[in-house]
Amino acid sequence: GGIDNYGGTLTVNNSTFSGNSATVSGGGIENYDGTLTVSNSTFSGNSANYGGGGIDNYGGTLTVNNSTFSNNSATGIGGGGGILNNGTLTVNNSTFSGNSATVSGGGGGIRINGGSATIRNTIIANSENGGECVGTLSGTNNNNLIDDNVNACGLTNGMNGNIIAANPNLGALTGSPAYFPLTAGSLALNAGDNATCAATDQRGVFRPQGGQCDIGAFEMSVVSLPLVVR
Repeated sequence: GGIDNYGGTLTVNNSTFSGNSATVSGGGIENYDGTLTVSNSTFSGNSANYGGGGIDNYGGTLTVNNSTFSNNSATGIGGGGGILNNGTLTVNNSTFSGNSATVSGGGGGIRINGGSATIRNTIIANSENGGECVGTLSGTNNNNLIDDNVNACGLTNGMNGNIIAANPNLGALTGSPAYFPLTAGSLALNAGDNATCAATDQRGVFRPQGGQCDIGAFEMSVVSLPLVVR
């Protein structure tokens, strides 16, 4: 839809993919046997008929850092409204919200059809259809927040810092590239893993701002008040 990376090496930084569509797969980007790295970017309102409304990773290596997936959709049997993976997938400090897969069990946020996938410090929530995360993860998957108790890619609440079946309390989509801010009281605040968190958030704000980094693509800034000596 937006880009077809066929067997090549592609790096995407600080970019927005919005309103693209593919009749088969990869509404935003199709990564076919290629190496794709996406950082500080937004995929919003992209769609694909077969799968991978935002990104379809077929046989390739896909790394996503500090990025936002919003209202992407997959309408066919493949699923994966945000991402459909059939390769090697790593997702760090990203936020998925409002994505959909119209086929039951299709993975509104992420669908893992094959290959391997690891997610860390990531929010997957508010999927309109298909469940949040469907499939089997590999390696250590820690400090994620997924609001779906049934479709959480096998993660268990309280294990490895994962928070399952909880509302992340996201604010409205804002900024460019757009992101979802966290609101006060969000369980994602100070719930990330400093050892695996990205050094900055999607906007370039340094992590952590508090004692621990926040889960997702957004780090809430901590305002330091001046010291007044009387």
